[in-house]
Order: sequence, then C-alpha cells, then structure tokens
Amino acid sequence: MRKHNKAIPTLVTILVTALFFFVLSPVFKSQAGTLGNTYLYLSRIQSNLAGTTGQEVEIILAFTPSQSFYLADAARVDIFFPMADNAQWCRTAGSLTVAGVTSAPPDVTGGHDITAALPGTLTATCSQGNGTTTVDTISITGVGDLVNTSTYGVKVSNGSLAGVLGTSATSGSRTVAVQVSDNNNLDSKSFGVYLIADDTVEVTATVAAAPTVTCTLSPVTVSLGTLYPGGGLIEVLSTNQITTSSTSSGYYWAAYGKGNGTNAGLYSGTYLIQSGTGTGTVNISAGGSEGFGITLTQPTGATVPTDFLTGTPGVYGSLGANSTGARLILYKATETSPAQSSSVYYGARAGSSAPSGTYTEYLTYVCGGYY
Repeated sequence: MRKHNKAIPTLVTILVTALFFFVLSPVFKSQAGTLGNTYLYLSRIQSNLAGTTGQEVEIILAFTPSQSFYLADAARVDIFFPMADNAQWCRTAGSLTVAGVTSAPPDVTGGHDITAALPGTLTATCSQGNGTTTVDTISITGVGDLVNTSTYGVKVSNGSLAGVLGTSATSGSRTVAVQVSDNNNLDSKSFGVYLIADDTVEVTATVAAAPTVTCTLSPVTVSLGTLYPGGGLIEVLSTNQITTSSTSSGYYWAAYGKGNGTNAGLYSGTYLIQSGTGTGTVNISAGGSEGFGITLTQPTGATVPTDFLTGTPGVYGSLGANSTGARLILYKATETSPAQSSSVYYGARAGSSAPSGTYTEYLTYVCGGYY
C-alpha cells in the first residue's frame, strides 16, 4: 500500500494563496531621478542672520525635473538644511510668503535660466529640526503639474506673521538638499552653499563744495579824457579794476581788444591808435609817438607778466585783437583768500596825424581758475 506525502497539499495551498494576494494586491511604482539646472539663490550669504529687520533672507530656487510630477499626486518641493543647523535656517517656524518667479539674478540664458514660474496654489512653511532626527526644512505644497522641459523658479521669504528665515551660524560651505516629489516619483539633488562672516561692503563718500573762483570787474567804463594830435601822454588809473578770490588752486586774468577788428587800439571808425603789435610792449613815452596799452599793479603772491608790469613811465603792455589775440595779464597759482585786487592803468597818446573824433576801444577781460 502506497503512502501519500501530506506535505504536498500544504505546499500547494501556500502557493495558491500567495498567487491570489499577488494578483489582487495593488502595485506601488517608485521612480527617482536627479534634478537638472539647479541653483539656490540666497539674498544674503552672511552667516548667523536672524531674519529680523535689516537681516531678512529671501531664497529663490530654480530647478529642472528629470520627469513629470502631478498636482493630483500631491506634488511638492522640499529644501533640507544641515542637521547641525537646526533652528538657524528656520528661525521661527511657520508659514512663509511664496510665489513662482520667471527670473532671478543668477539666470544664464541657455543654461540655468528660469523659463517658467512654479505653478499651483502654493503654500510654504518652514519647520525646525531637532538636531538628531530632523532638520530645518522649507516645504512648498500645492505644486501644479511639472514637466522635464521647463526650468521652474520659486521664491520664499519671511511670512507676514509666522515663519522667519535666517542663515546658519557657521560660516563656510553648508550642504543643502532639494527634493521634488509626488506620490509616485521623486527627484533630488544635494549641493553646497557658502556663507561668509560679513556680506556687506560699506561705501562712503564726502560731497564738498566744488572749488570756485570769484571775479569782479569794476568799473566797466573808463574815460581817458581829451587827446590832442601830437600831444602829451594821457594815463588813467582805474582803481580796483579786477578783483579775484578762489578756493581753487589759483586764478588767471587775460584781456584782448576789438580795435578795428584786426588790431587792438582806440578806433574812430576811420583811424586806429593801435596798441602796438599785440605782443610785447608799446612805448609812448617820447613826443610824437602814438599808441595805447595797459599796465597793472601786482597783488601779493600773484604775478603780472613783465610786459604789463614794466615800471617804466610811458611803457605799457600791448594787446591783441579778438579772442585769438588775448594775452595773460595776471595770475596766481595758489588759493586766494581773502580776495585780491589789481589796479589797471590805461595809457594813450595820439600822433600828429590822428584826426579829431571820438575814439573807442572795447577791452574784454577773461577770468578763470586753476584746478
């Protein structure tokens, strides 16, 4: 008589039961990938910021998913900070201000360039780690559908009443992890951010009054009186004719005449009592001579060029015509305070051939500063 092996039915029963549960049980599919084109922009990279007024920290995250994520599957974004930094990145736990952004300062066209704002009805919170099993975390939920052909941008900052962001109390490199997930898929990437002890440069400048020169010319009319053909020399002193003060490195005066338009001098409309040749001096000390010129007194520390400071009676500096004939008549190469004055002497003599009439010269004085 043949004996049956009682173990065989038992084994069949176990296999059938296992097959039954395998067929009827749901299957959970999990896919993981690495984020691409990722950067984390911190508005402050100074360590140990408390997130209070003047120390606010804003964070902009840009990333490209490697796969698709769906709002229906509870899509979200999480930023994890180092275990040792608990309660430092999230200074006060609670809700944050969050919004998708389409650009940020680090954007680089053709590479790490945000092309779409993170979609969805976004909500963000920061939570503090306990230093042993949990870490400071920024969580963004309500994220809309994501595709792997876009680089998404999102900005988080202090909440109006709750969450407050800060930075690690430790300077140097701090490792941050970014995770994008839904119920079926997950992308992540870890990288370092670098904090320094002080991220702000104080730049100062002093605005001071610009150096200036002050010039006065008085009077603006001078009468030489009556000249007679072949007569004597007429000299007129105009006291304090030019006065100068400066906060610059000095000042200068130049002068030129109009004359007949070609040469400076006293002009009647038909006859010119010429101011020499427009260079050097004009000597009208001798009888029968003719001409017109000026000399000046020399203030302390200033210089009157030799032609206009002759010290010889009847010898004057010769003036050119028009701006091209201007001559330097007084200068000082250092600051002048208080103001200095120079007296101008005008000298003229009419030759025997000078016809009667009214003679006029228009002298133009030019003053400026050295800077």
